[in-house]
Parts: sequence; structure tokens; C-alpha cells
Amino acid sequence: MKRLHIVGRKSHGKTTVVSDIIRELSRRGLTVGAIKFSPHPHTMENPGSHSHQHRSSGGNPTALISADSISTYLARSDEDPYKSMATLFSRCNIVIVEGDIDTDAPKIEVWNGLDGSTSVAEEKSGFVAVITDDKIATDLPVFSRSETAAAADFIISLFPGSINRPGSESNEG
Repeated sequence: MKRLHIVGRKSHGKTTVVSDIIRELSRRGLTVGAIKFSPHPHTMENPGSHSHQHRSSGGNPTALISADSISTYLARSDEDPYKSMATLFSRCNIVIVEGDIDTDAPKIEVWNGLDGSTSVAEEKSGFVAVITDDKIATDLPVFSRSETAAAADFIISLFPGSINRPGSESNEG
């Protein structure tokens, strides 16, 4: 699974940037998967619902198929969670993950200096760029929030020869 993580501090605009990048890559004909990473436990189903009862009874995976979507639940194990989801995202040219700042995969930080916080890219490794409208001292490439097309070009360049264009026969890697 070819994935890029968009990370940053709380309330710095990650979700907006992620949505803009997914929209731009999709507009270019790429199949883009999306994952929202959260370090906190969550349930996306109503306790007591039938699917919740199935999962609570030990079903793994469990799924809910509705008129407009399919939700799949996998129990989190010691295995790399991205490896356990690889089959689900196998048709994707790229997967954009919002969050997971400690991953070894490439990361782009969304940053703003309005709250006086420092850039995470200054503190941790694995960053390949920063998206901000504020002045930042970094050797990394910097894109403004309005430069979605340029950021998409950069993201594609991170995976030379491995993000296949529509009509390509393989998407391994």
C-alpha cells in the first residue's frame, strides 16, 4: 500500500487539506484511499445495534452493508494496522492517511503559527514537506494551502513509477 500521512497539531486544518488533496488526486483520475488515524478508541456503530452485537460476540471482521455504504470492522491486533488493511486498499493508487505522526511512512505537516506552536517537522523525522500559509524556517518544500495542485504534483513525485495512472495494468508496490 502506497501511503502518505498528512499530520500536524490539533486544529491546524489537516482535514481540509486532506480533503483538498484527495479531491485533486481523484480529479486527475487516481483512485485514492483515505484513512483517518486516531490514537483514541472509537465506535462507529450504536451500542446494542445488530452489527455491534455481532462484533461484541467475536465476529472478526464484521461488516455492515447498507443502501449506500459498507462498513468493515477489524479488531486491532499487534500486526501493523496498515498491513492488515492492505487488501481493502489494493485497488488504490495511493492512500492518504490523516494522522499517525509516529509512522515510518512519508509525512507532510499541516502547520500554522497562529497559536505559537512549533512545527512538528522540527521535532520528528520522516517529513517530506510542510503545508502552511505562515512563515516557517525549514529546508523542506513548503506549499501554501491554496497550492493544492502543486502539492499533488509533489505527492505523485514521492512515488516515482509506482503510482500508476488509470489504465495501467499493475498497482503493486
